[in-house]
Amino acid sequence: MKRSQAASMIVETLGLNTENRPDADFDDIDENLPSYEVAATVQDEGIIGGKMVPFSRMMR
Repeated sequence: MKRSQAASMIVETLGLNTENRPDADFDDIDENLPSYEVAATVQDEGIIGGKMVPFSRMMR
């Protein structure tokens, strides 16, 4: 599973709204990617920080 897929699952499971979030502060994700809003949401909620690395496999 990719990190962006895991982030999407977290957002959906927790029922988090992705609208009106601050821009993501990740330097490794392009704002034009479909998963950008999800990345901004998980970062804003403090779930994922540091680097997003959206296409890397999720580690435990």
